[in-house]
Amino acid sequence: MNNFLLVTSLFFVLLTSGFSQLVGDSGVSYKYERNPLVWMDNEAHKYAVSVNIAWEEAEKEKKAKYEADLISAEEEYQAALIAYNAKKTGSKLVEKILLDEGAPKKRYVYKPKYKNVPSKPQLASRLKLDGFTAGQDGPIKIEMTVNDFEVQGPTEKKTSKTKEVDGQKVTTTTYRYETTVKQTVHLKVVNAEGEVVYDKIVPSTNKNTTYKTPEQSSQNWYKYKNESYPSFINAKKNDLTSSSINEAKKALNHNFGYSKISRTAALYYGKGKKHEYGNHVDHFKVAKRAYQDLITDRATSIEKLEKCVAFWKEEIEVSDIHDKKARINAKVKGGLLLNIAEAYITMGDYQKAEEFLDEIDMEDEYKNWTKRNAEGLRKFMKDEKLRNPVVEE
Repeated sequence: MNNFLLVTSLFFVLLTSGFSQLVGDSGVSYKYERNPLVWMDNEAHKYAVSVNIAWEEAEKEKKAKYEADLISAEEEYQAALIAYNAKKTGSKLVEKILLDEGAPKKRYVYKPKYKNVPSKPQLASRLKLDGFTAGQDGPIKIEMTVNDFEVQGPTEKKTSKTKEVDGQKVTTTTYRYETTVKQTVHLKVVNAEGEVVYDKIVPSTNKNTTYKTPEQSSQNWYKYKNESYPSFINAKKNDLTSSSINEAKKALNHNFGYSKISRTAALYYGKGKKHEYGNHVDHFKVAKRAYQDLITDRATSIEKLEKCVAFWKEEIEVSDIHDKKARINAKVKGGLLLNIAEAYITMGDYQKAEEFLDEIDMEDEYKNWTKRNAEGLRKFMKDEKLRNPVVEE
């Protein structure tokens, strides 16, 4: 029984690892400086942010109308009171008896329900452009418009469940609300030369989010939907606004920022009992340190990566991808090719990275995990090429 469990466990490890016993890998987390897709440098290197709240003016008008109605009601009341007090006592008694009128009463003015209007300075402070300095005199102008909520619902959902209790079937019914909400954010960016370089809804904010209230019993449902639901949905709206601002910040920096980006690179090395791979592990450690130091000492890190690339190239020269027992077989070589491509992308040599990725694509001996990871590197390289265009000499 113990042997069976051991064999089963080993099979599970091999199955879930995705790699054979002849190749090892380790994720290396590091940060690097990502250039913008759209360059808009200026001497001041400063930007100014303005914020529009789409429903702010409507709320101001609603409040102004309410306050004007209060004043009007008070004026009407005071005028009626003066007129009433000017009447003789006999006239007052006649009006009271015959017309059922007494002293004037002030007209009641219903207070409207106000929508929450976020603080524009607080929202502006969250829209930070990496690599630049915020300042109202900044020549780069960023205008963010937070649009009003688009709400569908609430829709009442009823759930009934029947179970047997002491031989009797008992049905319990619960209720909840489902509400779908969307809030888009529009960004407009004008560079220092006065050119509009971005003017659209942030795509990731243009989507619906459905919120479900906790289920309530029949006894609690009336009280919940009238007293607790308004607070529930308002809290969700506040969360959505916060999320939408974060999406706007991401879009801004994706296109225009000099951002420090976290990335995890997979580094591969040979391993096994029949062959010696100590030099693979040594160069894995060197490459790992190079990536981790990339943002603080890029020049030294690039030198280390160049030495690792030279070693990995030497290793693939003695490979035999058709012999599974070879020291550098298809699995090990595939991992080393990925190492080389990753390093060349980091160094900005996209043409050479492409060559090693093409070699993976054109050879059937490389396993699916190798080809999948090569495709992932291609997507990363495509984005980096857009941000770091090669200047023709």
